[in-house]
Amino acid sequence: MAWAYPRNYEKYWKLPNDNEVCFRPIKPEDEPLWTEMFAHFSEESIRNRFFRLIKAPFSELSFRYCNIDYSSELAIVAELVEAGQRRLLGVVRLIIHSDKRTAEIAFIIADPWQGLGLGSKMFDFMIKICNEKRLETVYALVLPDNYKAISFLNKKGCTIESNDDYAIQIKVI
Repeated sequence: MAWAYPRNYEKYWKLPNDNEVCFRPIKPEDEPLWTEMFAHFSEESIRNRFFRLIKAPFSELSFRYCNIDYSSELAIVAELVEAGQRRLLGVVRLIIHSDKRTAEIAFIIADPWQGLGLGSKMFDFMIKICNEKRLETVYALVLPDNYKAISFLNKKGCTIESNDDYAIQIKVI
């Protein structure tokens, strides 16, 4: 069944402050958490991830990002539970093309949680999933002035494949 929740993609990791986060596939019921996470993105983070400024996540966007067909798309979120409250800290998304061999990866970490290694761990986890899925080519599209993402991907051993005024395509796998 294409929509079956892939429980095998759940993993736990500790933040530097010893708080435990759960990496897991996004679920439809995460919509309010996704919207709350969006409120913790700076304008720069929003523009770098969505290639345009979005002031607030309208309902169609929230619905689209939380209700996915796991056979063609996978979004891994980092969930933290503090004082009984669930919170999403970031998300890494994989969009698998119809050829089932090529995919695009995109990621964003809420600004208060950047710089803790969370993005790196989530990225590595998704790359492991890409390898399990036997994807041949995975790429990221990055704005030319998104120096943080370009530097991050460069440190991960990724290579620039194409570069134009609109976006840089970086080969991840």
